[in-house]
Amino acid sequence: MPARARARQLQNHRISFKISFFQDVFTIVEELTGDCPGVGLPEGFIVEKKYYDLFKNLQKKYCLTDMYITNFKAVKHLQEWKRIQKIIALYNLFWNEHKYKLLNVKKSLKKEMDFDSFIKKLEEITKIAWTTKMLDLFLTIGYKQSGTYDRKINVIRVGIHEDNKLYLPYTIYHELIHFHIINHMKLKLPETEEEILCRAIFKLVFINDLIAQSHWKEFLTQQEQEKINKKAEEFQFL
Repeated sequence: MPARARARQLQNHRISFKISFFQDVFTIVEELTGDCPGVGLPEGFIVEKKYYDLFKNLQKKYCLTDMYITNFKAVKHLQEWKRIQKIIALYNLFWNEHKYKLLNVKKSLKKEMDFDSFIKKLEEITKIAWTTKMLDLFLTIGYKQSGTYDRKINVIRVGIHEDNKLYLPYTIYHELIHFHIINHMKLKLPETEEEILCRAIFKLVFINDLIAQSHWKEFLTQQEQEKINKKAEEFQFL
C-alpha cells in the first residue's frame, strides 16, 4: 500500500477522549460493591462503612453494576434508590471539585498519544487489521492508576494517573490491545490467558521503550513475567 494511502487509512481510526460523570460514578459503584479491580476510592473521597455494606448487598440482590451501566433507569426504580442517590450526590460534589484535572489530562493526551504509529505496529505484530473507526475512552478520577475495557458497552475507562503520569499513555495502549484481541483478533480467552497475551503484544509493540517495559512488568512475579516472555517469543515466529 502506498505511504499516502496508508496515512489516510490510519487517520480514519480515532480515539475520542471523553469526560463523563456517569462513567466516573460507575467506578465508585464498582468499588463499593466489590465488583471491580480493587483500586480503592479516590483520595479524599470518604464513604461511611454502612454504604459499603449497602452496595455489596445490592450487588448480590440485583447485580447492581450490570444494571447501572446497561439500564440505569431500572436503578432509579429500586426501593433503595434514595440511598444510592446520596452517594451519587456526594461524589458529584467531589467530582466537580476535581474535574479540572480531567480536563488538563484530556488536553495533554491529544498531544502525547501517537495512535497511528501504535496501530501500525500492532497490526504488524498480530497480523490482524484494526478496523474500528471510532472508540470512546473515558478519563476518570475513580480508577486512579488503572484502566479497563468494558465489553458490555464497548468503551474504555482509564484513571488519570496523578501519581505516575508517565504511565498513563501506556495504560491506554494496554487497554487498546485488549480491545484489539476481542474485536479484531476475535479471540475469546479466559481472563488470565487474555492478560498474558495482551502484555506479550504490548512488550513487542514497545520493545525499545524502557518505560513501557517497566509498565508491563509492574506487580508481576518472576514466573508471570516468564509466561509473558514465552508468549512474546511465540508471536515473533508467526
